[in-house]
Amino acid sequence: MGRNTKNSRRDRFLEEAPKDGIENSDIATRSSFNFSYFSPTNGGQTFDDWSKVAGSATLLSLCKKLVDYTGSPLSYWETQRAGAGGLKVLSYYKQFPTGTVFKKPNSIPHDVRWGRFRLGNKVRLAGFSIPTQLDGQLDDKGRRLSSNIFYVVYLDKEHEFYPVEAH
Repeated sequence: MGRNTKNSRRDRFLEEAPKDGIENSDIATRSSFNFSYFSPTNGGQTFDDWSKVAGSATLLSLCKKLVDYTGSPLSYWETQRAGAGGLKVLSYYKQFPTGTVFKKPNSIPHDVRWGRFRLGNKVRLAGFSIPTQLDGQLDDKGRRLSSNIFYVVYLDKEHEFYPVEAH
């Protein structure tokens, strides 16, 4: 007689195991945030500053927003609106804003797309991404460029990066 091969624990494990691989998942569409250019000495606040406040300019609030934002590509957030004024969640500028109190770090390439994520009333996450026309191209060292990464340069709780937008 054959042995009973029913094993509910094994069956449950196999049922719950992921069935999709990288190639048929949506991982390539999800945006990323990179803090390697983070530069609070050139404007904005530090993480320590945000750890001492309440409201939408807190580290907890920032982390929750990043979880939301990374679920979709950056291009999606360019079309989404938030708040009473209907401002876009992600807006890009033609250049580094003039009239800003922030200083542009010399380490940042001159041809990036400067922009900001709206986190709350006046609270912004300012930085840049690679222009979309360079997406997928190789740089001079053979590394693939991605326009789906937002490089955070400043935490801006007072809307000082691009103050014109406040009017």
